[in-house]
Amino acid sequence: MFFNLFYFSLMSIFGFVVLRHETYFPTEMGGQGKLSDYFVDYPEQKTSNLIHLYYFLNGGYLITSVYSLLISEKLPDFYENFLQHLCAIILVYFSYSQNFIRVGAIIMLCHDICEIFSSACRVFVDTRYKFITVTSFCILFTSWGFLRLYIFVKRCILPIHRNFDIFIKYLKVETCIWLIFLLLVILLMNTYWLILMAKMFIHFIMSGKTEDILTRVSEMEHIENKNKKR
Repeated sequence: MFFNLFYFSLMSIFGFVVLRHETYFPTEMGGQGKLSDYFVDYPEQKTSNLIHLYYFLNGGYLITSVYSLLISEKLPDFYENFLQHLCAIILVYFSYSQNFIRVGAIIMLCHDICEIFSSACRVFVDTRYKFITVTSFCILFTSWGFLRLYIFVKRCILPIHRNFDIFIKYLKVETCIWLIFLLLVILLMNTYWLILMAKMFIHFIMSGKTEDILTRVSEMEHIENKNKKR
């Protein structure tokens, strides 16, 4: 998890630096917010080589993450993680091949930033540094709702839907529907994880224990205890 903390911190800084001066960077994140520029001159758009590099690095990480999930011991949240990673890989491939790189890079950055604090929570959750854990969690919960739900929907999904008439000339209707479907799956998973985090916070308030509900540690301990008794 420490590697994830380091990786996503580095990638978020890199992504922010290469995207912040783009005209389509959301106003809520410090940009100009000209969302119509997502699809200006589509499909012959020119994008910075650094944004392409950002795409490749994130795509490579997703592939290694899926491989790691498959070869590692199956955690109780395996299927949720696998579904989200699989959808993300398909979206990365689709968005890059169809030149949806501009909006795709914004989606990547929104998810990368949240992963910093998710990783921080998991690094410190079993240590005596409860203040760091709780602080990281509060930032995670806030940023998750803001970036992975609000920005994701308002500044990414809705602009794609509103500009169907631009790229429908170059893509099949089925392809566009498939794109929206995958984005909605990611949105649904983000909402699901936010609900789990809310349950974790309620658990902490009631018990004072920073149990990591994202990986359901208590369930894993129960499984291990059952295996030991056999």
